[in-house]
Amino acid sequence: MNKLLRSLSLSILLFCLTAQALPPTINGFITDSSSGEGLIGANVYLDDFPIGISTNEQGYYVLHPIPPGKHTLRVSFIGYKTFSQLIEFKEGEKKFLNIALIP
Repeated sequence: MNKLLRSLSLSILLFCLTAQALPPTINGFITDSSSGEGLIGANVYLDDFPIGISTNEQGYYVLHPIPPGKHTLRVSFIGYKTFSQLIEFKEGEKKFLNIALIP
């Protein structure tokens, strides 16, 4: 019984340490501010870090992994004003941000 309790405690501890060590993530939808329709292929990226993604058929994006700290998130799409916002990301944090671009 003591062995089982130690094993279970160790498993829980390792799970907690692993969960906290996960890099931040941000996801959401990019839409047209007039129609509300998802924008397919909008570019979502961080200014100061070489990661980025294009939105899918519904305008959905997931940007991962992101280094912890403050980063400027930008969203661009041809024919629309570029969106820019400074966001602070903490270790293991998951953010959800919907963005409506202005034509």
